[in-house]
Amino acid sequence: MRTGKGIFKKAALAGAFAAIYGGTAFAQVPAEVGLFNQWTANNGAITYNCPAGWACSVIAEGNGFLQLSMQQAGANDAYIRTIVTDQNATVDPTLTPASFADETVVLMTVNFGGGGMANPQGIIGQQTINQTTPDGTQFTANTAIATGWGLAAGGDAINIDQQLVNLGGAGYADDFVSNFLYAADADNNNDGMPDGFTMQLDQVVGLQQGTVGAPTDIQVFTLRQYQGTRQNNTGTATLPTGDNLAYNPGDNIKATWIGQSIDLGTGTGAGTGMMGSLFGYQAYEVVGSAQTPNPITYFSLFDTGPWNWDANFGGQPCLLDTAGNPNPSGATVCP
Repeated sequence: MRTGKGIFKKAALAGAFAAIYGGTAFAQVPAEVGLFNQWTANNGAITYNCPAGWACSVIAEGNGFLQLSMQQAGANDAYIRTIVTDQNATVDPTLTPASFADETVVLMTVNFGGGGMANPQGIIGQQTINQTTPDGTQFTANTAIATGWGLAAGGDAINIDQQLVNLGGAGYADDFVSNFLYAADADNNNDGMPDGFTMQLDQVVGLQQGTVGAPTDIQVFTLRQYQGTRQNNTGTATLPTGDNLAYNPGDNIKATWIGQSIDLGTGTGAGTGMMGSLFGYQAYEVVGSAQTPNPITYFSLFDTGPWNWDANFGGQPCLLDTAGNPNPSGATVCP
């Protein structure tokens, strides 16, 4: 995604994040409960597509708001689903993302015998934001949470995926491109931290446009970090200095790469021309490890890198992919 350098005010993300890592999953949640976007809105009136074998009844509704009870045939427990979208919205989120939608589900245990049985703690929820400002900046955020009874074995306690896009003119001139992903497990050992997480951050700064679609001045930043249950590999990261860094399953490992190419001459490709300025920096770290050296780092004023990219950190990032576009995520093969 891209954004210009002007001020952009992000919408606040709602949700019950105070208990985001708390609690252990209960019995397996029916698939229909965790299936989102099974609704449509017509001028603010929301209709929920009740799944087969379930009974759904409206508790409360209004313009851009619906709360209902859904209960599977033969089951005692009921699930309270709340859906919120923009007032007067007309949208089918299975076809077109809503500009704003918030959908949460809580569990209500029906206790026929009395005795004060409490409802199990937990929630599952999803929030989507798709907004475009008058200057053309597009902000997309998808956030999903699951705690307590709603947390399935091996599932994410939290998943955040954000994009910010502003074309701002041809190619990548004067653009800031950023992608962010964070996904984490629950905190089953109650130490205040997730048992494992994945974090990925990619940024591209395009400073000058040459031929259409070919940035001449570009900087790319890539961060990859995997910890705990999200890191199941044994490996050794190496750099041209000869330094190496060993890691094992469960370690908190991190890779960072910065590549920059500035065309000071007459060329039209990244780093070309009579006077090209190249820079590269790369680091590997096992967070909290006592081994030495840690982290290991390397930089060059003559090459952008990356160097000896460790495949356990995902696809190799690069300044430009084979199509000539910035490629920090490693989604395609670098030249």
